[in-house]
Amino acid sequence: MTKRHRPRRSVLYMPGVNARALEKSRTLPADALIFDLEDAVAPDAKLTARNQVIQTVEAGGYGKREVMIRTNGLNTPWGYDDLVAAAKAGADAVLLPKVESAEMVRQAESVLESHGAPSGLAIWCMMETPRGMLHAEEIADILDVDVVRPKVAETTALGAAYAAGLAVGFWASEDDIRNNWGEDKRWSPQMDAAERDRLYRNWKKAVSKTLDWVDDDVC
Repeated sequence: MTKRHRPRRSVLYMPGVNARALEKSRTLPADALIFDLEDAVAPDAKLTARNQVIQTVEAGGYGKREVMIRTNGLNTPWGYDDLVAAAKAGADAVLLPKVESAEMVRQAESVLESHGAPSGLAIWCMMETPRGMLHAEEIADILDVDVVRPKVAETTALGAAYAAGLAVGFWASEDDIRNNWGEDKRWSPQMDAAERDRLYRNWKKAVSKTLDWVDDDVC
């Protein structure tokens, strides 16, 4: 997956199960849209949400807005099929939830690549647990991107508060909000590109050795 940089002033989450919200998102003044298949969708609505999101993304019409699909984790009943469906849907990025290791990133990348994902499809990682932060350097190496931790960890709640303050005039402009953001810690990739490619190549080879080794008559 290639690495790209673009400014994002606002990123809006849209529940994948809400068809009306998905349609309306084409007109909203956000720099990026995240169509959520994970926390915003109940288990019995996962399939419906996936189908709606894929159809919506394939239909396009989002102009310059960046479109992302937040999948369920590969350790859930829906994660693999989410990635398969998202691979060629035409999104700008796939957002992986609760990433805790480089292994989780490798697994997702392998699924996407094996199902025809374009090289320009980015992988975003949500690191939501202490284990994820402890492995931040490892994840940065594998993705070849910086992992940044803000000073305020509750970013979602902070964003909602900022939006409310902007609406009532407490903040004069988005620049006031932007100037309040602070970086607490940054992990930058240290691994050589050739070593990264070698590890990923060998990892895929190891995975291939585990496939199709059980005979059909073995229960």
